[in-house]
Amino acid sequence: MGFRARLLNVNRAIALLGLSFAGCTTTTQVDVCSPTSLVLHVSGTAVTPGGAVPVEIADTLSFASLSTRSFGFLVDVFFRGAATGAASAVWIVSTPQPAVITLGFQLSGDRKAGSILPVGGGLAGVSTGEGPAISAIGAAGVLMLLGAPSYLGQGRDGQLTVQQAAPLTAQVSAQFADQNARAGSFAGQVRISAGGPNCP
Repeated sequence: MGFRARLLNVNRAIALLGLSFAGCTTTTQVDVCSPTSLVLHVSGTAVTPGGAVPVEIADTLSFASLSTRSFGFLVDVFFRGAATGAASAVWIVSTPQPAVITLGFQLSGDRKAGSILPVGGGLAGVSTGEGPAISAIGAAGVLMLLGAPSYLGQGRDGQLTVQQAAPLTAQVSAQFADQNARAGSFAGQVRISAGGPNCP
């Protein structure tokens, strides 16, 4: 076999190898993990009329703390990055310290890395799990609540900037006001992790 023929055979082999790699898909943590628990990590600083308070929360949810439907919904939205459809994903957490800080998130719509979800309005009549949609037109957004001793503020402005959709990692900058127009704020990060079979 001449040099030219051998070169053609090598080129064919490289082309076939390229096709075979092109047909492969990358398996990610989200694909193989089967969550039996979800953890919402919240870190940052909350400011209320009582002053600035550092916030560090790792709140865990599981089938034991929620219905199977609600837990599965939160897994789909917060861990797998699914759209909420005609619903919202609600998670309300509190710090364990004596000066308790409570933060509530009610997220609705679709999101991807780089999405900026506006903060507007506050939480009412909902608890952690699956809630009603927050927008009649399906636009993505987040309602927020900030609670502290002698303070309950509802979100009025700000944004949640999605850094990663699945699992959710986002930066939050939000402003609040209570019924007496007293201001509050929270700036920090929220991050989701999971525990269960094949979850790192």
